[in-house]
Amino acid sequence: MWTSSEVMALLRIKRATLCGYCRKGLIPHLRMPDNSYRFNSAAIRAWIASRSNG
Repeated sequence: MWTSSEVMALLRIKRATLCGYCRKGLIPHLRMPDNSYRFNSAAIRAWIASRSNG
């Protein structure tokens, strides 16, 4: 599982952008009990690949 900071670094986006993607359901994520986000690394890689292919 990756943290928001790790995904932000990977995608080179700001926290507000990542949070917006999560709120809109545009990126696969899990919402934790403390309201933070966590990201499955395989799901994020697949999401990136799907966006890269067209």
